Amino acid sequence: MLNVELNSERLQRATLEKRRNNETERRERIFNDKLRTIGVDKEALDLQVTEKKKQEEAARREQNAYDAELLRNGKAANIRYKNQVKEKRALEKATVDFRLHNQQPWRQQEFDLNDPDLCRKTDPGDAQMILPGLVGEDLESQSRLQRQQEQLREWLIQQQAEQAARRREEKLEGKFCRLQYRTPSAQMNLTLSSPAGV
Repeated sequence: MLNVELNSERLQRATLEKRRNNETERRERIFNDKLRTIGVDKEALDLQVTEKKKQEEAARREQNAYDAELLRNGKAANIRYKNQVKEKRALEKATVDFRLHNQQPWRQQEFDLNDPDLCRKTDPGDAQMILPGLVGEDLESQSRLQRQQEQLREWLIQQQAEQAARRREEKLEGKFCRLQYRTPSAQMNLTLSSPAGV
């Protein structure tokens, strides 16, 4: 019967063992100078420091990748800009060359109008004779002015005749009105003296 062990005894022994372990751990913490003077959980702090270092390293890697991409884009933009400048210069050079070879002044259609040396090149026998008087001069200005003055004179005479006729009509109407409104007996006489058939 000595070998038989009860459950209650086994539980008491397990709790006693647990207390002893806790007590030894407590003594280690208390008598450990480093842990006692810091007074914090060093393992948690060490874990936080390592996590922070990892985050800083990840941020540094991200910034380096961003910087590398920025440099790559800058180089590509610089190359593209240089190509555009080269193309523009080549186009301008081609335009100048075309103008020099194909658009010379003496090949233009209007060159004979703009030729500064036209007078020197013209043969005196080939020159056209210019009629007397300047180009654009009105040679009949005197006769035109005389006709205009005659027309004005005719209009003035016509207006004066119209005004005189209007005045005569107004005079006659005025006399007739005075005769009509003079006296009622005069009106009767006028009506009686007028022919009946009219």
